[in-house]
Amino acid sequence: MTRETVPSTRRRASPRHRGSLVGAGVLGVGLFLTGCSGGGSGTAGGPATSASVPSTASPTGSAPASSTASPSSSTSTPTDHPRRCTLAQLDVGATVPSGAGAAGSTALLLTFRDTADVACVLDGFPGVSFVGGGDGTQLGVSARRTGAAQTVTLEPGRTTTALVRVADAGSYPETSCDPTAADGLRVYPPGSTEAAFVRYPTKACRGSTGDSPQLTVASVGTTA
Repeated sequence: MTRETVPSTRRRASPRHRGSLVGAGVLGVGLFLTGCSGGGSGTAGGPATSASVPSTASPTGSAPASSTASPSSSTSTPTDHPRRCTLAQLDVGATVPSGAGAAGSTALLLTFRDTADVACVLDGFPGVSFVGGGDGTQLGVSARRTGAAQTVTLEPGRTTTALVRVADAGSYPETSCDPTAADGLRVYPPGSTEAAFVRYPTKACRGSTGDSPQLTVASVGTTA
């Protein structure tokens, strides 16, 4: 070891210095060995600069950043947060529940069935009005909303309802009501700009009904 530490081009050391050279050689080897063992432990607890950099170089270092940077990426999937129901995925109809009518009015239940393979959401009130003339001409004013809004998540194949009350046209003064034959109802699902036609022949007030609307509609999720 001492020979490798002292270059061969130097002159031979005197006997009285040889001991110090041997000691220096041992110290040099000790420093080298310490350096090697320090390199092994420095990877985990050595220089701070080398330990903090690998976050951009290793896949494991970059993974947490992508998972915490945008939590909204996991909430955009349809299974977690179903989208609003569109008319294309709904079967819209109406039923007349027995015993639900009152004097001078009739109760209808609008039905909304999810015909798609995924769930969807209906939130609030349908839009409802009478149509006639065989061409979809609106008769009178649209239904007045009543009660509180509700939100319904429709699973595939499931149905929800919304209560509609229809006052008899004969309950209003004929001159102001101007009763007209209605073909049925134009129904907009909540939030939709597309409507379905539901056949319901009756007499509708084409004119004014004053402060008492002929049609009232409750939110989805209501029954008779």
